[in-house]
Amino acid sequence: MDLHPQPDWGRLLGQHVEIRQGGHFVRNGIVDAVMPDNSIIWLSAEGPWPREMVEKSGSREVYARYQWDLSQQDAPDHPATHLQGRVT
Repeated sequence: MDLHPQPDWGRLLGQHVEIRQGGHFVRNGIVDAVMPDNSIIWLSAEGPWPREMVEKSGSREVYARYQWDLSQQDAPDHPATHLQGRVT
């Protein structure tokens, strides 16, 4: 599944996202809060990473999977459904 840039941060609450800067991976995590004006998201603490604030005005970009990509993964004939364990 491909990751897509997400310009509308208001739709990211609860989504697993990847943060990039200059095209390079910075970290990933689940968005646990979004400011009402969509200027800041908060990523929940995960593994070695603490909870982190990401500002839209900075040079970081947020990438996520489209919801229809996720629903295709659950389809009975999708190859990922034949793998053991959960695919993320």
